[in-house]
Amino acid sequence: FFFLMIRRPPRSTQSRSSAASDVYKRQDLKCMKRVLRRLGFISKDEIVQLKGKVACEISASDEIIVTEIMFAGILNEMEPNEIAALLSVLVYDERTSSEASKLIVIKNERINKYLQKVIDIGKKIVKVYQESKINIDEQEYLDNIKPTLVEVTYAWCNGSRFQDICKMTECYEGTIIRVFRSCLLYTSDAADDLLCVDLGGRRIIKKK
Repeated sequence: FFFLMIRRPPRSTQSRSSAASDVYKRQDLKCMKRVLRRLGFISKDEIVQLKGKVACEISASDEIIVTEIMFAGILNEMEPNEIAALLSVLVYDERTSSEASKLIVIKNERINKYLQKVIDIGKKIVKVYQESKINIDEQEYLDNIKPTLVEVTYAWCNGSRFQDICKMTECYEGTIIRVFRSCLLYTSDAADDLLCVDLGGRRIIKKK
């Protein structure tokens, strides 16, 4: 997050290209602040709100979309194994094309329904970016939502043996383990009442 901007007067020895870069960064920061205000992460006075505090606790994925998912209450409707499977679409970061993602079939209808909700949230975020004068391609952003390991994660949560789930995908074993660990970071914290605060039925991770 760009909550703070370091203001530094230009030095006499500073090159024109460097000065132009600083101007660009300040403009980009201004636009990003507009995004955060419109999404409710900061106030109009640039005071960090609850959404912003929650986002600061997220490190395994895109903190903005994860926070939006949490505040939308989607996870409250899901079982733990479904939550882990859904979150795998955000922590799996291997390079895949949008065409390849479309070929992946998710058999679980409930997870498929929630995945569509995540995609809709992603589209909303992109729209806010674009309205805030930030150049972003919708399809490129949505390509970061990758369902490659949804079925694998769901099978793992339901007790399938690791050697069996490895046969369900062409991903490397190390990649599968890393995704599982990232999903555990989310689900274990969200399931701990000592680390959560209830907001009208929405259980939000609170700073330790």
